[in-house]
Amino acid sequence: MKLLKDLIYGVRLKEVIGSTQIAIESICYDSRKAAKNSLFVAVPGTQVDGHLFIDKAVELGAIAIICERLRSALLKESTTFKLAIAPSHLALLQRTGTITRLRT
Repeated sequence: MKLLKDLIYGVRLKEVIGSTQIAIESICYDSRKAAKNSLFVAVPGTQVDGHLFIDKAVELGAIAIICERLRSALLKESTTFKLAIAPSHLALLQRTGTITRLRT
């Protein structure tokens, strides 16, 4: 388990909404694998855009999101989870080592 602030340290963020002093138990980029206390990274893909699945990840327990853009409705709900806005694919690649360490 790591604090969100430690996971996003060194990632070039455009904006952070909410506190980064929350414990993250896992990181995922597939919303179906989101779980309680997870960080969901919404990756824009060539076939499917991960931003379309932010709601599903939150439904499954994600408490933090890294995304490039978000719906205005999500901002109103941001008291229940934390958001970091960054180039998602870059943030995910920068944190790949962290993802592996959290799984072990």
